[in-house]
Amino acid sequence: MIGLDTKNIVFNSIRQIKSDFFKDLDMDMIVNEENELLNSTMADYDKYMKYYNERHKYNLNYSFKETIKGYQKFYDILEVKLKETYKINPEISHIDHRVNMRIVSETKKNAKKINSFFNIFNVFHFSTTVLLLFFLTGVSTFFKATNYSAYAVLITILFAILKVYLDKKVLEVYLEKYGWEIYKKSVRRSFAFFLASLIIIQKIEKSNDVIKSEDDVLDFKKKIRESIEIILEDLS
Repeated sequence: MIGLDTKNIVFNSIRQIKSDFFKDLDMDMIVNEENELLNSTMADYDKYMKYYNERHKYNLNYSFKETIKGYQKFYDILEVKLKETYKINPEISHIDHRVNMRIVSETKKNAKKINSFFNIFNVFHFSTTVLLLFFLTGVSTFFKATNYSAYAVLITILFAILKVYLDKKVLEVYLEKYGWEIYKKSVRRSFAFFLASLIIIQKIEKSNDVIKSEDDVLDFKKKIRESIEIILEDLS
């Protein structure tokens, strides 16, 4: 089910983009109840944001996988649509293809980034555990040799508690929190690129202007970049 906030954000963003950059943009062709692709994507966007808002219920790795799978589906649909536009306006179609690629790559890239951080944490956790065992063995041997075995036990317990606290309550919690913030950013950016792609396709299908010159292409790219920034600002 699509949230009212998401519908309003999409409508207001596209309305501003039409006003600022693409006066001939047909909003009714993009934002309407019969646009199944947009409605489906908005519903999925709300689902992904629910993962974030209720993150205490969800696994971060699972959320990334589900999001990548969902955005991959929409990417594939847009690429099929895009093939139909290459003959109409190849320059803009090429721009749209690059925008489409970002729909999936934004989330994939950050999923790999977070996974790498957790792998580094696991290596760090294992390495420090081994070093701590060597250290405590040395301390225990020293105190036993000096007949202070009770101190050896106490120090061992204190270091073990400190190690668990730092790993589980500080480092792991920080990584989890950081990972979810990256996830939220990925979901929003991928959704923004999706909306930008819809705008480009609609622009190609309805516009009589064929962009060929380098200046026109650069100007169009600039407008798309600024359109994406508008969407991201509205989503934040």
